[in-house]
Amino acid sequence: MNSLHMFGEAVSIFALAIIASVSWNAWKRIEASALVPVNFKRDGEPGIRMKKPFALLLMPVAAMVILMVLSARPAPAGGGQGMIFTLQILVAGAFTAAHIVHIKNVLEVLGREGKLRS
Repeated sequence: MNSLHMFGEAVSIFALAIIASVSWNAWKRIEASALVPVNFKRDGEPGIRMKKPFALLLMPVAAMVILMVLSARPAPAGGGQGMIFTLQILVAGAFTAAHIVHIKNVLEVLGREGKLRS
């Protein structure tokens, strides 16, 4: 393992920690009976809704699986480690940013519906 691989792993772990923290904070604020939006339509209205545990664990689990698949790949021959490192950084950043924006929108919608704890 080289230092680039180790740095990519560290960034992935940091991204997963942020995603888990955002979900945990939302978990504490959302009522147990709330149906949480898992996607939003183009007009900003909530689309599909799921129960709180499934909705809040969907992104952290999906991000963990995808980042673990990237981590488990053997280093390509001929110095292709930089490409996997770049992919790890981009995917980790994209998942983190998407999750933060999504949870922000979820909390706004559930706040309007009165489904948040005070």
